[in-house]
Order: sequence, then structure tokens, then C-alpha cells
Amino acid sequence: MPIKMKNFKSIFLALFACIITASVTGQAINPEVFFTQGASFPEDMLKTKAAVMLSGTLGIEEGKKIQVAAQEQFQRAGIDAVAYYDILDVYSGNDTENAFAALLKKRGVGVAIIIHKSPSEYTAYITALGQGTNLFSMGQQAWTLSDADYKRLFSNIYRRASNAGLERINLLINDVPEPGQLPKIVTSRRFETYNPNLTIDLLAVPNYYKSPGDSAVAAAIMNNYPYKFEYVNPDLTDRDLLDQKFQFRLCRIQTRGSSILRMLDYKGQGDQKELMSIGINESRKMPIGRPVYKYYIKHLFTGNIYVGEKWDADPDWSKAFENYIQHSVNAIKK
Repeated sequence: MPIKMKNFKSIFLALFACIITASVTGQAINPEVFFTQGASFPEDMLKTKAAVMLSGTLGIEEGKKIQVAAQEQFQRAGIDAVAYYDILDVYSGNDTENAFAALLKKRGVGVAIIIHKSPSEYTAYITALGQGTNLFSMGQQAWTLSDADYKRLFSNIYRRASNAGLERINLLINDVPEPGQLPKIVTSRRFETYNPNLTIDLLAVPNYYKSPGDSAVAAAIMNNYPYKFEYVNPDLTDRDLLDQKFQFRLCRIQTRGSSILRMLDYKGQGDQKELMSIGINESRKMPIGRPVYKYYIKHLFTGNIYVGEKWDADPDWSKAFENYIQHSVNAIKK
């Protein structure tokens, strides 16, 4: 099956991940790649709830201080920031973006505030959330303000919001920042096994790989998969794939191990400081907060997911990919 050109959503997600997750990709891209600078705040900013998304370029302790400083000024301004998230989690995969969009919509969140740190300054992007499964759209407007001092940045947001002439109905606002609840992306049943029907049904493998070298690595890994599969456009929905006669989809999450444990509903491991990753060629411990890739398979008709028998995540996508594929093949052949 030929690979279709990615549409703007996949480009948006990939670039957004690059901006916010410098610790994972080693790159930093200006958020203006996707946001057009708007002249005004979102109209409902002081009437609806807001979610704050913190850049992966912020350190953990720095992020905590920024949350406190931000909440103080947001409360004064009438911005009802009800949840603070790590953007690594929000854009960790297609399933997670959809799950976050559904969660925020359910909570009545209508505005997002993205706090990004560059080498010389902090920048706040304030924009409306999308109404569908996408949180944002490429090119949408965002009110933007930057400052070398984050406390001064939030003070300036307060002053400008107070003078913007917006209707305010937000009055009961938290004094302290509230960590956002991570959504569960398991919508049906979850299995720490592999589905034996993979031996007869067609598996969709999203073509995430942008360079010839990465594509060659992925192809070499899938050469060891003896069952039916085809590469597909990552932007195809589960419904699209079912219409094309696929029964399973290979999925992945890319964020901190601690977040993956919660979103994939692993029990009793969230309090650990380290996780033992069981690889094909080696096993090793790594900090639970380290960004990693984790693969799993979804049965498209039922929504059941198969995370595998082993925790096999890895900071290297190719190792995580190989671990999951080879573990699944070995288990199914037993």
C-alpha cells in the first residue's frame, strides 16, 4: 500500500513535539511555526477554564516555581487555570492527544496557556482549544508575550488581562496550581499479553520514519515479523483502517516512563524510582522520569490494547520498537 503524504495534523504534532521536548529530540523549534500571533486574548478567557501546558525545556524544580508564580497572577486576572500539564504527556501519541482533548472538553476547558522557555526568555502563548479531537490547528491565533523574567511575564499578563475589557465571571479560582489528571487511554480492555490473531489478521504499522536511515532501521525490524502487515499514514484514524480491512494497529507513546505507566494503566509501579526495561539484547534500569518510547497494539474493532508481557520501553525508538515486535513474535510462537 503506498504511503500517503502526511497532512498538516501530523506535521503539527511532530513540530510541536520538537519545540517542547528538546530533552527528547535534541532540537528546539520556534512555536510560531504553528501559532499566528493574535492581537487579543481569547474572548472567553475570563469566562471559561484554562489548562496550562509547560514546556519540556523547563527543569522539574523550575517548573514548580513557575506554576506557583503563574497561578498567583492568573487568579488575580480571573484566569481559571484548573490544571497544569507537561506538554510531553499531551503530545506523546495519537491516542493520548485524543484522550487529552476528550478529558479537557469534559472538564469544560476552553483555553490553553503554553509556557515555553528559550535560551534567553520565557514565552506565554494563550489560545482557544479546538472543538474536535485536535487540541490546536496549524496557524491558529495565539496571544503571545515574552520576558526574560518569568515573574515579570506573569505580572504583565495580569495587567494586560485586567485592561482588556473582557467579561469576567471566573471568581472562585484555586490559590495553588493543580497538577492535571492524566487520561487513561485504555477505553476497552487491557492485556499484558499479545493477541494470537496477529498470525492471521492484518496489522497497520504507522510510518513515523522521516529519514531513509530510520526507514531502513524500521524495515529491518519488521523483517523479523512473520505475519501480515502494511505501512500506513500515521494520520489515518481507527475507522479509516477498519475500512481498509486492518484489524490491528501498532501504537506508540513517547513521554516520561512515569506518565506512560499511568496512561497505560500499569498497577503498583508508579512509586518506584527506577524501571527495569527488558530488551531483546540487554535489560537495564532507568529512572522512572526519563522520556522513553513504549509500543503497544490496539485491536481496532474492540479497542482492546495489548501492552505485552514485559516492560520494554527505551529512550531509543528503534530499541523500543524492536523489543516490542520481537517479544510479541517470541510469545505468539510459543
